[in-house]
Amino acid sequence: MNRRHEIVKELFKYTVLILIITTGWSIKLSAYTVNTTTEGAEIKWAGPEATYEINPAGGPGGSLTAIQAALQTWTEAGTAFSFIYGGTTTSTAYGTNDGINTITFGSLASGTLAENTQWYTVSTGEIADSDIRFNTDYPWSTDSAPGTYDVQNAGTHEAGHSLSLSDLYGTADTEKTMYAYISAGETKKRTLEQDDIDGIRYLYRASAGKPAISVRSAITAPGDTITIPVEINGETQDIYGFQTDLEITPSGGAPEITIDTITKGAAVTTSPETDSNPSAPASGGTVRIGLPVEIPAQGEARPSFSGPGAVTNIQLSIPADAQSGQSYQLRLNNTILAGPGNKAIESTVLRGAVTVGGTTALADSITSPGALTVGKGAEEPLIVTVTGGGQPVPGAELQFITDNPAVAILSSTTAATGADGKAAVNIKGGMEGNTTIRISAPGLAEAATGISVVGDTDGDGIPDDGDGSGTAGDNRCTGGNSANCDDNCRLTANSGQQDTDNDGYGNMCDADLDNDGFVGIFDFNIFKAAWLTTPSSADWNADADFDGDGVVGIFDFNIFKARWLTSAPWE
Repeated sequence: MNRRHEIVKELFKYTVLILIITTGWSIKLSAYTVNTTTEGAEIKWAGPEATYEINPAGGPGGSLTAIQAALQTWTEAGTAFSFIYGGTTTSTAYGTNDGINTITFGSLASGTLAENTQWYTVSTGEIADSDIRFNTDYPWSTDSAPGTYDVQNAGTHEAGHSLSLSDLYGTADTEKTMYAYISAGETKKRTLEQDDIDGIRYLYRASAGKPAISVRSAITAPGDTITIPVEINGETQDIYGFQTDLEITPSGGAPEITIDTITKGAAVTTSPETDSNPSAPASGGTVRIGLPVEIPAQGEARPSFSGPGAVTNIQLSIPADAQSGQSYQLRLNNTILAGPGNKAIESTVLRGAVTVGGTTALADSITSPGALTVGKGAEEPLIVTVTGGGQPVPGAELQFITDNPAVAILSSTTAATGADGKAAVNIKGGMEGNTTIRISAPGLAEAATGISVVGDTDGDGIPDDGDGSGTAGDNRCTGGNSANCDDNCRLTANSGQQDTDNDGYGNMCDADLDNDGFVGIFDFNIFKAAWLTTPSSADWNADADFDGDGVVGIFDFNIFKARWLTSAPWE
């Protein structure tokens, strides 16, 4: 079937309504909700951007700036998607599938402040057209004037609908941008709450499929020469020309490095030469490297090339008097990748380093854990290693991408290896579920770590099912260990997992001092003997120091009292 004929008018009209305060009812909270077609496909933009034309006629002064700010709020939410301002228009078209996304002011149904209407393909959910209208039957302003509705506030909400996020109605959703109601003078929807951000990150992922360019890191022996490639990844497509400034910065005391040659990389198929300036300062300075855009003869196709592969190779000579541990930072500044229509292609630029050691090798692999379990709301470090010839490679900057940012939240999307060849980012558990974090750099095979976010009932950062077995409590943390094991006091916060008698129950919930499975008079006598002791006391009993503060005192007594006459298991 012709794809154009598959496009039908959007089945929902996304509206923002006037707030009417009512009591006595509530609706179940959803962190975020995305729209789907009648065939179950998620409705979303297929590409990484959508262009809007704006007609501010009929709106208050400053509407153009306010609407641009509303769109920019979502663009800056840390995903691969961007709204693009396409200029002003005099068109008042709304709800028509003309392939032009417009934002206008005009009349709408009573009770509707603003509305977003979309056209999409039913089978795939791909959005073809999306229009937004502000209802001029209500008073608008851009400065929160009394009795008026804020353009940026409502515009940010409607832009969320354009991304295919649905209205939320729960009583706990009222602070979110996608909450369905707006009151006069309100501006809180101008900024996104975490659930709003999680929604767009779920739909468009965080920096997924983004082009990247990097300079490969290496280790090298004194007096050796080594060829360092500048590489692009497989997402970098249709390049017609490029330019970057290579900056080489030696560490303290390192002798000056020499650039021998700069040559074209294997990925470049459009030019016999690389335009460069290898005679520029070799150390502590900048070398401009580039490939000019080729202008084809009339009627000929314009040549281009794509990744993955090297765009430039730089041969360096390492001074013979360089000392082990000295290094040379390699940074790419002012990088431009020219794409179709001479438009600059946005890309992630990753730095590298050459470190002096006992052998010479390029970084050739990334190693990461196969799996990592994180408690909901807790954080765990994800540590990866870069090696070359089996040796750790310092200074290699890596890109970290999560397939589902709503499950695994990254503290950073890039990190560089240290002297031990290791790089780390923190993973925060979002909603419960599974996802994958992918670690990459151009020229290196991607590594992947499976992430499981599991419940953490007491919120102490130790998952109920920390070993990911599917059963909480079947492998309790002991001996002070808190990694890859189950919370030993599931209902009692104890982030340290202290278990001095190693019975699988943490001290914070274990008043069974004689280990007979029951807290009774014998346990009381043991506790009484340890009363007010410290580690230096002759009668010290670490098992009775339930809270781990180094003294058996009133707080420990309260814990003991709460467990009096109880039986195992204790949580």
